[in-house]
Amino acid sequence: MLEVSRLSKKYDSDDPSARLTVLSDFSLCVPTGGFAVLVGPSGCGKTSFFDILVGSASADSGNIAWNGVAVPNLCGLCAYMQQKDLLLPWLPLFENVLLPRRVRGGVSRDDIDEARALFVRLGLKGFEGFLPSSVSGGMRQRCALARTLMMRGECVLLDEPLSALDAITRRSLRELLLLLQSEFGKTVLMITHDVEEAIALADDIYVLGTQPMDIREKIRLSSPKPRSAAQEGFVAMRERIIESLAPAGASR
Repeated sequence: MLEVSRLSKKYDSDDPSARLTVLSDFSLCVPTGGFAVLVGPSGCGKTSFFDILVGSASADSGNIAWNGVAVPNLCGLCAYMQQKDLLLPWLPLFENVLLPRRVRGGVSRDDIDEARALFVRLGLKGFEGFLPSSVSGGMRQRCALARTLMMRGECVLLDEPLSALDAITRRSLRELLLLLQSEFGKTVLMITHDVEEAIALADDIYVLGTQPMDIREKIRLSSPKPRSAAQEGFVAMRERIIESLAPAGASR
């Protein structure tokens, strides 16, 4: 279980009166094996929150706990997949996937077997020797997902992992993201601006307000996944979330 309790974060500026409060007493909980999605406007603080979780920034106050144990951050416990695939352009896809194991001390025969199995499972078999520039954006994101799994974190943070792709490719890759939960047993926390994507994938949706980031609404979804706009209640849920995201006082 990931528990975040009362995190606060301010950024300084040359003008002390203009300090930016990004988080103020922000809390959430993602159960072990759960898939939670954060939906909020640009600039509300979602990426800053992830920076704190992975340890690239520090909170001013608050606590993070993993499985009931207080931790300073999730470094070493989580794998982080971002919007850009960040593949090394001079390495073939297979070597890009093995990179986390090389960085952590070397590649074993088991690592190679695991990577080969991931290439099969994620539809990359036959492309092991191709450079990233030789394949499509969707295939690069599949490779990035395989590399994320090779990090072997218990928790996976996804920061807009499909947003750089076209709509058709993005939809085809949604089910692969669900494998993180259903097949690989990961606890997943994802950021997206795509309301339909959130409804398709999430167990829990956190609808966020602007800075300081707060939770306007938490929505629990229990129907089978992935969900589609053809399912009963999908459109109504989408409209409910969009309305909740609207700035206070905005016309409906």
